[in-house]
Amino acid sequence: MAKYRIEVVVPEGLTAGDTFQVEVEIEKKTNANKPRGTLAGVPLEDMSLEQLKRAKINVSSVIYKAKQRGAKESDIMLNEERLARINELLEQKKPEKVPQLLSSELVPRDPYTTEM
Repeated sequence: MAKYRIEVVVPEGLTAGDTFQVEVEIEKKTNANKPRGTLAGVPLEDMSLEQLKRAKINVSSVIYKAKQRGAKESDIMLNEERLARINELLEQKKPEKVPQLLSSELVPRDPYTTEM
């Protein structure tokens, strides 16, 4: 339960022990302004490989949930475009595969042979 501290100025003409009513209205914080599917507000181009992987998981989840709840087609299309861009960046940032060495190449050469 959240606690709030409010300050009330006693209306003129009231003395200690008198009662009066106060009406307080508190706005509920919402995440409506935060775009769905974004990761900490970091631009896609600046994300690391791990952040891009997490963003891909998040956007895929957002697309799935949007389709399930019947969201506007424009919202779904924006997220699908974001997913396509993430996939492009993942391909660019993916580390190159290191060629696998054969076990025969790992065996040290005999220093007493003349073959090189």
